[in-house]
Amino acid sequence: MTTSAPRSAPPSAAPSAAAPTEGSPEGSAPDGPTEGFLHRFVGFARQHPDAVAIEALDEQRRVSYAELHALAQHRCAVLASQNLPEGARVLLCLPTSVELIAHYLATVGAGLVPVMINDKLTAAEFNALLQASQPALLVTTSALAQRHQSAWSGLAPLQALITVDTPAERLSAPQVRCLDLPSQQHAPRALRLPADDDIVTIQYTYKGLGEPLGVAHRYGSLTLSAHGLLQSMYPMGVGTVHLVGLPLYAVYGLLVLMVMPLSIGSTMLLTTTLSRQDIVDVLARHQVAFACLVPELVRLIIHQLGERQARGEAIPALHPQLMLYSGGSRLPVEVAEALAQRLPGYRVLQGYGMTECLPVVLQSYVGASQAGALGQVIPGAQVRVVDEDGQDVPSGTLGELWIGGPTVTRGYLDNPEATRQFFTEGWIKSGDLVMQDAQGHIRFVGSRLRITKVRSLMVDLAEVEQVARELPTVRAARAHAERDALGQTSILLSIVATDPEQTALQQHLVARLSPHKQPRQIMVVHEAMAAAA
Repeated sequence: MTTSAPRSAPPSAAPSAAAPTEGSPEGSAPDGPTEGFLHRFVGFARQHPDAVAIEALDEQRRVSYAELHALAQHRCAVLASQNLPEGARVLLCLPTSVELIAHYLATVGAGLVPVMINDKLTAAEFNALLQASQPALLVTTSALAQRHQSAWSGLAPLQALITVDTPAERLSAPQVRCLDLPSQQHAPRALRLPADDDIVTIQYTYKGLGEPLGVAHRYGSLTLSAHGLLQSMYPMGVGTVHLVGLPLYAVYGLLVLMVMPLSIGSTMLLTTTLSRQDIVDVLARHQVAFACLVPELVRLIIHQLGERQARGEAIPALHPQLMLYSGGSRLPVEVAEALAQRLPGYRVLQGYGMTECLPVVLQSYVGASQAGALGQVIPGAQVRVVDEDGQDVPSGTLGELWIGGPTVTRGYLDNPEATRQFFTEGWIKSGDLVMQDAQGHIRFVGSRLRITKVRSLMVDLAEVEQVARELPTVRAARAHAERDALGQTSILLSIVATDPEQTALQQHLVARLSPHKQPRQIMVVHEAMAAAA
């Protein structure tokens, strides 16, 4: 079945004229979907300067729109002082914080391209993304600059490094200018407002190939996607609070939890310690109107509500139109139903998105929904469900989900082979097997790609195998994902080795892979036994 999708290639976002600076009339906040998030952010900073843009719980800091605008202008001046060419890449390796948001806005406003990555990577993972992105400037903390110095200090394109706190000690890289942000005294620099075709983010994803794939998204695409999402929600704007429960370096967090609220004048409620707090209390105390949480946090809410009920405590008053979404990985139906039982009058829904195309399917709180379904296509997106020959299948038939429309990226950066494998005539082959009913509701069935999610974080099974085979004693490796009765996914690794001792292998995996990629179980077959079999 085809949903709002022609058989020809979908159109791309049309480029506009050269982008103005924020002093131009285009900087005001418009009513329609054609103005981008930075245009709108600047407009809100002028029209509602005292409105709260960020409530940073961990930092115990409240930042108004005017203050965030001033921070972004200062960071923009610091970036501009490095005299980088327009379109140069800036790697942002920062925790979820006010500084990450300010530097993202500043990077876009300086005519540069932000590349956002996880600040908790291992040295090997950081180096892989550094080599893939080839940035001209790195913005990070002093601790991370020192920790990953062996990677960045030898990168030829890197011209400058900025630490957002104190100067990093014992840094030695003659070809790289090292600056600490607190010492930089610069007059504010007006933010450059992008044109629709300007690249405003580069993200990295995995498709089971064992290597990171770069994805570039353009200003007009983010505008269209954010507008489509907002059309499927209750009205929000100045004064409404969005709980940031997902990392901002991922494309879903970037779009839904930063770009979207800043484009409507809402407040971002930041915290990275939500799992150690009473989540319902946080929702009630701050009157959160929108919260996107990983399934693990949804389960935690259910547990906390159960404890509250056992103590005979009432549920505090929540925002009357609180929208709860689950993101990061698939939410089992029974978990959603359990939350609805514990929290009468509220429900948690889930959407679907990919790094390559921004969120594509999102269940609407103002429309029909079906338990266990990913949702219906948001305005501006296009989908097809096809068979092995790329032909549309009837409603209710299993097929692969293909995605098209102006929010789809134009291919993987510097990787024509992967682009040919996953893109065809403007459509991206998701690799996900789904079923779509006559009303357009889409249900996830499985994936044909060698990727999975563990604790809502991506794992490329080929990467795990490659890291295992780096040891000389490992002759072959095969990783697969296993889901337990509670819906939790873990990695199992089988290897053929000349030495059955696992200590060296385990130490190697810990050093090279993030915790969520670590195998829960390793099965070792001695090479001699494998040969005999």
